[in-house]
Amino acid sequence: MHILVMPSWFEDVRNPTSGSFFKDQARALKNLGHQVGIIHPTVISVKAPQYFRLKTHTLDEQTGLPMLSLCYFSLPKCRSWNIKRRIYQYEKLFLLYTAQYGKPEILHAHSCALGPFGSAGLAARHISHKYNIPYVITEHGSAFHTHYYQPTDIPLIQTAFADATSIIAVSDSLVSDLKEFGVKKPIHVIGNIVDTQVFQTARKAYPSAPDQYTFIAIAYLRALKQIDILIKAFAQASTQNSNLRLIIVGNGEQRVQLENLVDYFHLSEQVCFTGELARNQVAKQLANSDCYVLTSTYETFAVVAHEALAAGKAVIATPCGGPEVTLRQLSEVILPNNSIEALSAAMLRQSYIKDSDERRVTRHHYINDNFNSDAIGKKIEKVLLEALDK
Repeated sequence: MHILVMPSWFEDVRNPTSGSFFKDQARALKNLGHQVGIIHPTVISVKAPQYFRLKTHTLDEQTGLPMLSLCYFSLPKCRSWNIKRRIYQYEKLFLLYTAQYGKPEILHAHSCALGPFGSAGLAARHISHKYNIPYVITEHGSAFHTHYYQPTDIPLIQTAFADATSIIAVSDSLVSDLKEFGVKKPIHVIGNIVDTQVFQTARKAYPSAPDQYTFIAIAYLRALKQIDILIKAFAQASTQNSNLRLIIVGNGEQRVQLENLVDYFHLSEQVCFTGELARNQVAKQLANSDCYVLTSTYETFAVVAHEALAAGKAVIATPCGGPEVTLRQLSEVILPNNSIEALSAAMLRQSYIKDSDERRVTRHHYINDNFNSDAIGKKIEKVLLEALDK
């Protein structure tokens, strides 16, 4: 089977780790013996021309997976024009890819939401109709929960879903959001891939420090992630247990504000900001931590929470949708609400619990059995093959 993957967002010079799970899925399908490629147009604001790059064509170091990308400018206050232009850029890359690698048998678009990056789902529908290729949409976007779209977007997105041969969502909670949005078709639930080998290895190689209890959060530092709530809860818990530590991994528009909050509570000796890290470095940070804390208002899947479990770590999470099925299966802590008091109390309780090796192994095995590359790759393969049969 020849599969062309079309992510709505992907790695670029500004965000080198963005959309890593799209590449993981493409690798998994290639490892199952399929021909796979990735195309992605990167939108650049006219206010930031320094990020513009010429067309790039690279091969993934691990698998030889071809990845074609190009940059183009969007214009402010020209939404409908920008949507059309983005679809045109996908088609342009499709033709470049086809000229070199042949016509794909099926398109796999990741996300139909019309957020800041535009919709691969709309582009897949356009290419499908014009070049007679079926397409499947896997939805990841939180926009269907937060209603982050314009009224004029709704018929465009609904039509793209309606014309797709099959639809996948990454969690049960996202299925509910899509149904509420108006998606009528059956929806398959397939989670994202978790690199269980990396996190298992890291857990064995870098044991946690025995003289302190370390919490860790890994996120893009924006309001949706509620890292300010985490810092305030940590400050409250620290008044009763001075051996607590907190590692915050990631960058974002709130970083300076959050660093100032840490200074306000005089926690600079206990709280560390690492900035954005590569996956192997994230694994090391997780290995040297005891408990992962997820404070988001909403998650469609929460890859990092699953990675923390793969590393054998305990998890405390707000009621945020995506990871809740997994967390309940493993009897991890899901807070009753998003309050500072509830989080602080849970962190304090967790800091006095001695995690057993058996518990850590159970977490890892559950994630490995359900979300490793081969398991997820075969589930996606089945949906794509059924789509081709249709």
